[in-house]
Amino acid sequence: MRRIDAETAIDALERAGCQPIARFGGRIINDLLPDSAPKADPAFFADLLRLELAVCDREPYLRTGLFWQVVAERIA
Repeated sequence: MRRIDAETAIDALERAGCQPIARFGGRIINDLLPDSAPKADPAFFADLLRLELAVCDREPYLRTGLFWQVVAERIA
């Protein structure tokens, strides 16, 4: 697997004529939990999901996730 950082991907998108409009991190809070057992509880999992979504696009959290995603649109 070839790994690049988000800044490199954003630079490539801009050179290709695209405008980045959002950046997200994934598995930020989820991977910090040492025990997966509580995730089987629907109420716990719902709270975990709300927290994950609350921080996925906020600095510095979006940089700490297992993966990242950049959303871009082509400039006309």
